[in-house]
Amino acid sequence: MTSLRRLALAACALPLTAQAARPLTLHDDIHRALVRAMAHADSFDATTDGAPGGRTRHLLAQLLVRPGEFYSPLAASPTFTNELWWPDFIATFERGIGEDAVLHGLQRQLGLTRARPGIDIVLAPGAAEAFRGLEVAASARKAGIDADIFTKVLDMHAPRVIEAAHDAVALQMLRDDMARVPRALWVAYGIDDASYRRYMAASHAAELREDDTRYLASLVATGISTRGIALDANGAPQLPTAFRVARAAAALKDRVGYYSTRPCCAGGDVHPSRPRGPTALDDNQPLCFVAATDRDVLRWFHHEARLEHRGLRIHENSHGTAARTLLIASLLMPLMDLAAFVEAAEASAARELAEASVMSDTESDAAASRAASLACRIHAR
Repeated sequence: MTSLRRLALAACALPLTAQAARPLTLHDDIHRALVRAMAHADSFDATTDGAPGGRTRHLLAQLLVRPGEFYSPLAASPTFTNELWWPDFIATFERGIGEDAVLHGLQRQLGLTRARPGIDIVLAPGAAEAFRGLEVAASARKAGIDADIFTKVLDMHAPRVIEAAHDAVALQMLRDDMARVPRALWVAYGIDDASYRRYMAASHAAELREDDTRYLASLVATGISTRGIALDANGAPQLPTAFRVARAAAALKDRVGYYSTRPCCAGGDVHPSRPRGPTALDDNQPLCFVAATDRDVLRWFHHEARLEHRGLRIHENSHGTAARTLLIASLLMPLMDLAAFVEAAEASAARELAEASVMSDTESDAAASRAASLACRIHAR
C-alpha cells in the first residue's frame, strides 16, 4: 500500500509549468543499484546514525582518501569491493562491463572525479584558445558545453555565473537532442527548436522570453530530478545534470576572473597555499576548480549562488532581468541540494526493496519520510 509519507514526498516536488521530455538519457543508476545491493546484503544499516544518506556516506568514506576535505583523491581500492556480495553485484551488469567500469561510473555519478587538463579531461586542439583559458576549457568541457554556447551565455549574463551556467546546460541539452533526434520527431519528444533559436539570436538578457526561460528550466530540472544521464550529440554520456551546472558555473567564474591575484592552481593541482579543509570557501575564496571534485564544485556553487542572490537584492538590476534570475533560482536551487540528491536516491532504493519484500515497510517509510522532510525544508527556503 502506498504510504502517506511517500505521497508527502511527491507533494513536495517542484512544480514545473513546462515539463519537457528528455528523449535520450540513460537511467542506469549505479549508485541506487549499489545501495540496493548493500541493503540486500545487510552490510550497512542506514539508520545507524539516524541521519539521511547513511549508506552513501558509508560509500564516500571508502571511495575518497580524505572524505570531508576539498580536493581529495580517489581511493585506489575501496573496502566494499572486498565484500562477498561485490562480485554478484558486478555480474548484474551487461557482459563486458567489468569492475573498473562500474567503479568509474559510480565515481562519476557521485561527483568524485576531477577536471585536470591532460589527466581527467582530454581537450581538443584549440580548446584553450576558444574558451580563453586552459582551466576554463577543462571545466567547460567536463560540463559538456560547446565554446559558442559558453560565449553566448557569458555575453548575456556576466558577471552572474549561476544563471549563465543554467542556460548553458539547458541550451547544450537542447542542441544535443536536436542533433540526435530526427526533425520529424521533435514535437513528440518535446524539443522546442524555436526556444533555442530565439535565445541564440538575442542580443541581451532583456530580450529573453519568460516561456522560453521556463522551458529551458524544465530541461535542467527534469535532468536533475530524474537522475538521468544526458547524452551528447555523439551519444557519449555526460555528468549528472546537477554536476554539469556546477561545473559550467566554475568555468564561467574562472573566465570572468577574480579581484584577488592570489593563485588558486599550480601545475593543474591546487596551489600549496590554498586551504583544503572546511575553511576552503571562507572569505568567498575561489577553488582550484580543475583539481576539485564535482562534489566540491557543487558545494562552491551553493556558496556562489547565495552571494549572487545577495548582490542582486542589494543592487537593483537596471536591465529588468532580475525577475528572470529569481525565477531560475526558485526552480533550480531546491533541486541542486546535494543532500536531497543523495537522500532521494536512497529513498527510491528503499521503496524498491520494500516492494520486493527485502526491506521492511518501516525502514522504507523512514527513508521516504527523511527525504520528504528534507525536500520540503529546502522548498520552503
